[in-house]
Amino acid sequence: MSSLDQMRDNVGFMKSFQPLGESERKTLAQVSRILSRANVIPCTNCKYCKSACPKSISIPDLLRLYNDHVIYGTTQMLRRSYRFYVGKDSRASDCLHCGACESRCPQRIKISDQMTRIAELFEP
Repeated sequence: MSSLDQMRDNVGFMKSFQPLGESERKTLAQVSRILSRANVIPCTNCKYCKSACPKSISIPDLLRLYNDHVIYGTTQMLRRSYRFYVGKDSRASDCLHCGACESRCPQRIKISDQMTRIAELFEP
């Protein structure tokens, strides 16, 4: 979290907190090992970046498409999905590399670098 509003948003979900059970912890550890080997982008879909983007790029959706490509490798289908999420001026290649989104990202993802990778992968 990088602001008081983000903290309040995240804390609000904890009002009815129930700790994970042993089997849930084991499952999460296994998933974590798999994902760390897959080299996915650690986006949590919080959307804090999206509201900061001056080009209105659907950043979380594009990061998820990239992760789906890394995990599943279904690039042709994902290219069609990519076209669904982008507008005329909101493609990954339209990223201004201004860093506005990165300053809002709790995971400290280098989003502008990822937009370059995503454009190379999904744009003709």
